[in-house]
Amino acid sequence: MLSAALLAACLGTAHAADAPQQRFTDFTAYTVSQRQKRVGFNSLTYGLLENVSVGTSPLLLIVGPNIRAKVTAVELERLAFSLEGGYYAPYDFWLSSLTDGASNIDLQVTPIAWRGSWQISPKWSAHYGNTWTLGRVEGELTGGQIVSLIEGVVGAEIDQAIVDSLGVDTLYAGAQGNFTLAASNLAVVWQRKENAGFIFQSNNYLWASGIVAATAGTSDGESSAGVGVAAVFEQVLTTAPSAVSLSWQRSWDRLNLRLGIPLTAGNPFAFTQAFQLYWLLGPKAD
Repeated sequence: MLSAALLAACLGTAHAADAPQQRFTDFTAYTVSQRQKRVGFNSLTYGLLENVSVGTSPLLLIVGPNIRAKVTAVELERLAFSLEGGYYAPYDFWLSSLTDGASNIDLQVTPIAWRGSWQISPKWSAHYGNTWTLGRVEGELTGGQIVSLIEGVVGAEIDQAIVDSLGVDTLYAGAQGNFTLAASNLAVVWQRKENAGFIFQSNNYLWASGIVAATAGTSDGESSAGVGVAAVFEQVLTTAPSAVSLSWQRSWDRLNLRLGIPLTAGNPFAFTQAFQLYWLLGPKAD
């Protein structure tokens, strides 16, 4: 319902004035202006205040409901810093595809991030930040399914010692796991003209850590027996695929088109950050 409300707000009646001059908001510390709407396949965003926006991702709605918020906490003439947070709750069918058919799984994901933007010159700007994806999963899983789920979310293989400690075929009736996935986010923009420029983006996974706790046991209706198992993991993600792309973007009064080349394979975000089409609706920025 919340996603539907955001969609309705974004598709509402646009202000009669032209949209404000383009300012990137998806990889920078900036937000859309107050009462401005960004409407696209990757993002539906609405400016609550001049420095606060909320939104959702239509593409991720296929996986599950999601929402995010962003605050530009500091904005100076050439520097800006923002804080971001979100919430995702994937559907069972997607989780089942990651765990070889396991059901009754609950996964909740909360990404938090910071961004810094530096306007080096009128034509050049640099943007950097970090994202921490916090996840919690629980359900009835085998040791092998727990490992498959973690690897599917993290994007890299888990150390064999963790796999051995859990036991691939052992059934855990009360499995609970918490994990953190860290990433770096870099973008460099060359604004060749006021309404056209080139964008280089590099988003790289850094490390993952977490703990899995579960109870393995049997029951015959009259008595039960079980044993608790816990595994802690921390891993540098040297093998996780990065999302690197080089794009050209052209902006018109309201329409914005980004066309690019994914420079890495194996990470779908390299494609989604390189190709975007969206509209900016609403009042002009001050």
